[in-house]
Amino acid sequence: MKFIDKAKIMLESRQFCDSGNNFLKKIIGAATGDIVAAAEAFSCILSSPMFIRECLFWEKYSMFLNDVFLEDDDKRKLSEVFAVNEEKEDYARRIIKIIDDIDTNVKVRYISNLTRALLVKFISKSDYYRLCHAIRNTMEEDLHHLSQNIKKDHLKNNIHIEFLRQNGLTMQTVNSGGNFDTNEDDGEFEFTPLAHMLDKFGLDYENEQKYKYSNSIKTLSEQSIPVTNVGKVIAKFG
Repeated sequence: MKFIDKAKIMLESRQFCDSGNNFLKKIIGAATGDIVAAAEAFSCILSSPMFIRECLFWEKYSMFLNDVFLEDDDKRKLSEVFAVNEEKEDYARRIIKIIDDIDTNVKVRYISNLTRALLVKFISKSDYYRLCHAIRNTMEEDLHHLSQNIKKDHLKNNIHIEFLRQNGLTMQTVNSGGNFDTNEDDGEFEFTPLAHMLDKFGLDYENEQKYKYSNSIKTLSEQSIPVTNVGKVIAKFG
């Protein structure tokens, strides 16, 4: 049974009298797997009118909770990642802000995939936040272009590459004239380590025909940035 469906059943079976309490505390609790907090959040929603923004947020947030907490044991896994209560609340606040800013349901699924990868320790906490930041700030169409072309070693510039470059997902490696001081719009580009990690754990997560998964993967800080044959690279991180 999905996480939100469980919360609805709890809402029907219990009388919540504290609907006036802080709604933010309830959705923070829900982000860390607290089913009671999720039910109380429903109580707040049902007892008061909501603006369109709140309705859109709750739709995306419900998707996230359903996709992340697939098993009862997932709450324990999250607690292991964020062992300190203050750290767990900070995570909840950050992920709530990210989900609120996201503009499509597909990108919510990408965030859910990253969170699932975090729970099984495929990625580090710092890389998780970097990857979530990249999804939030990149158009869905550009992310799709990334996933479709991630295996290519050499890329020609186009509108997708330009916007991916602004978020640190592509870098220029060769200029058309071999001189990095000339027009940056020509030449060749390649995907950064951030882009490869984003596709593996976010955009195309659990595609075992495409990737092999291991929790011994290097963090981004341990991976070197590719350089060109002249020892230079142009990368815009926006």
